[in-house]
Amino acid sequence: MKYLLQSVGVVLVGLALGACSSNVTAPLTFSSNSSTTDLPKATPVISVEPALPAAPASSQSAYEPNDSPDKAAVLNYGVAGNAATISGQPQDVDWYKFEGKKGDKLEISVRTQNRFADSTLDSIAALYPPILNEYTNPLARNDDATPFGNDLGSQINYTLPSDSTYYLKVTSVRIILGYSDDRPSNTYDVIIKKLN
Repeated sequence: MKYLLQSVGVVLVGLALGACSSNVTAPLTFSSNSSTTDLPKATPVISVEPALPAAPASSQSAYEPNDSPDKAAVLNYGVAGNAATISGQPQDVDWYKFEGKKGDKLEISVRTQNRFADSTLDSIAALYPPILNEYTNPLARNDDATPFGNDLGSQINYTLPSDSTYYLKVTSVRIILGYSDDRPSNTYDVIIKKLN
């Protein structure tokens, strides 16, 4: 009986360790006259976090053509834009516009890998004032929201100086560096949050 209890104890410890290391739970109950042949069958319960969605199959962005400020797609505060891609041409650039008020403190996020599991986009985003020409400098710019993380999306935090229409330019870092980058998996979306 002593050896039987020791072997049952070893089995219980082994089951407990296995359950801890693999997120498997198996309820076990024993009576004082249990034997190893009376052990209940364990039914594993595995918890899995939901996966990020894959990028849409189409390489055509929902906003195209939005390759210049005069064709900019409209965004609204607090509403995630549709999935878009930097693809279709070697030097693709996407433009967006939104209405802002003086003093609006904004967080503008270009979401890539943290939104789409198979996105390959290393984005760069730039916020522009209402008056645009070839000499206009951006109000703010960002390459990586988390420079040392796995997400290569962009994030701009900025307080608007006046009531007006503002423009957002999104493209690939490779394109900014002078290379081509028209992979259909360059998927992202944009969300503008008002923080005040």
